[in-house]
Amino acid sequence: MKHKYYCDDCGDELGERQGHVITSLLFAVSSANVGESAILCSGCLKTHNQKENTDYAKECRMIAELDYGECGGVVEVERGKEFEILREEAADRYGVVNSMWSTRSGFLRLPSGQEIEAVLELCDTDSGEHWGTAVWTPDGLVWQDNAERFVAEVCQQIGLESDKRHVFPYSYKYHGELVRDHHVGPDGWSV
Repeated sequence: MKHKYYCDDCGDELGERQGHVITSLLFAVSSANVGESAILCSGCLKTHNQKENTDYAKECRMIAELDYGECGGVVEVERGKEFEILREEAADRYGVVNSMWSTRSGFLRLPSGQEIEAVLELCDTDSGEHWGTAVWTPDGLVWQDNAERFVAEVCQQIGLESDKRHVFPYSYKYHGELVRDHHVGPDGWSV
């Protein structure tokens, strides 16, 4: 006998493999509280993911400058808008470019299932190797290489205490396409 599953928010019956398990809710739903686990349909998951700590999000800068030096100068990017910046780097002594890089707007999907805006750096030449991640803050972009601040900023945006378990492991999805990126699944999210 098959067990029937229902969305913990709207109550709709879920078909096989249609539910999304959220291990620690960031916002209460109809039949589960903050911090509890729940099964949500795709529609309710989308609504759940769009909720954020809005007071903090309003403070986050909307424009940032990325400085690529000789490889592209200073480029201005805007939060909430799709962008894709391509640049060449590391030419050898004959002038042959060894790598093509891109900086793209995108999203992080955190362990809770919540999504936040991000900026991702990828190597287009190496099948989409993921080299950098930044999140929007009131002070501009904070890159993951400043791990303690990165975790604190992400947790501030989702309204939880600073703890790397709320951030890692995350999946990412970027705007635009890479010709050969073996890191992403058919839905565009990293696997």
